Amino acid sequence: MPSNQHIDRSKSSPKEFNSHLGFRALSALRTCMIWLVLVTAAIFFLRISYRLLQPCLSIHNVSRPIHEYVESAIHVALDSTSQRRNFALDLDGAIIIPALTSPSSSVGPAIQSIPGNVLRGDLDGGCWSFAGNQGQIGIRLSQKINPTHVAVDMLTSYAFDPRAPRDTIVWGIVDGSASRLIFDADLRQYRETVAHYGVGPAQTLGYDFLPLAFFQYNTTAAFPLQVFHIASPVIASSMMFGVVVIEFRNNWGGDATRVCRLRVHGGPRAA
Repeated sequence: MPSNQHIDRSKSSPKEFNSHLGFRALSALRTCMIWLVLVTAAIFFLRISYRLLQPCLSIHNVSRPIHEYVESAIHVALDSTSQRRNFALDLDGAIIIPALTSPSSSVGPAIQSIPGNVLRGDLDGGCWSFAGNQGQIGIRLSQKINPTHVAVDMLTSYAFDPRAPRDTIVWGIVDGSASRLIFDADLRQYRETVAHYGVGPAQTLGYDFLPLAFFQYNTTAAFPLQVFHIASPVIASSMMFGVVVIEFRNNWGGDATRVCRLRVHGGPRAA
């Protein structure tokens, strides 16, 4: 019966064979065209969706009060987790040393040119500014400590700020017979390895200085509060410092430099 007959395609005529190949090629081409249309439509949809959602995703379109609230919450969280005492806090007794501090800039409101602002513990109020991109600030700590960390806080990070400090050196005054003994025994070699930084900040008042830390503040980082480590040989020596000078060697391109908060952490002298 015809239904049980086996069709041997190898014996088909050349015309029938070519027709079969043409049908398969046409089917494959149709499938490729369908996939191409689907992929093109998907790409078009993604581009339209991105353009529509981009304003919602941009942080610069978040209202300023909400942004300030979020940044304030971040500061509180960082403070509560670090559990480090700030020995450069005015309420704890730290003070500015005017003779070791650059003149304040007259640019902007007067409250923004007060050096004492960097010692405040709150997030409100102004910052401190000085003209140009090089300057320094001297701080008498609330008590002598073996420093371990220094923090720079610009309070907000809405956008790139050319007035933010860039390359920074923290200097400590080597004062007292005990400190000089430690310096001679443990830190003289370290001092030689960092001799290219100089012997001290621009204003020294005749004191002997030791560089404690070298760092660069990143004005494009996610958070304006950035913490930097004191050099490990200084920490290991257990040398105590009561006065530090933070020297700003340049900024990010501004005609003035602005600093909002400075913190110095470490271990106090044993009782």
